[in-house]
Amino acid sequence: MISPSLENLVDTGQLKREPGDQKEFDGLVRSGRARLSDAITVFLCLPHTLGLEPAIWRLLVHCHGLRSFFAYSRTVFSAAIITSTDSCRHRFRQ
Repeated sequence: MISPSLENLVDTGQLKREPGDQKEFDGLVRSGRARLSDAITVFLCLPHTLGLEPAIWRLLVHCHGLRSFFAYSRTVFSAAIITSTDSCRHRFRQ
């Protein structure tokens, strides 16, 4: 089922209707899984490669998750998130 908003874009010519492509879909799923696996591996290595204490790398994981959420949901960062990121950067430099 197509959402009314997408249907409106098709009706006004701003969006072109295309058939689904299973090969393309499967490739995107594969790519997403590989990137997720790589990200998890990077964060698991932080305490060993950079000597970060668990609280710091957990904060980095949390900040990365927030950044990803806001990047993909196109939501504006709030002041609280910026403050948290500044705090993390300050502790990381110590």
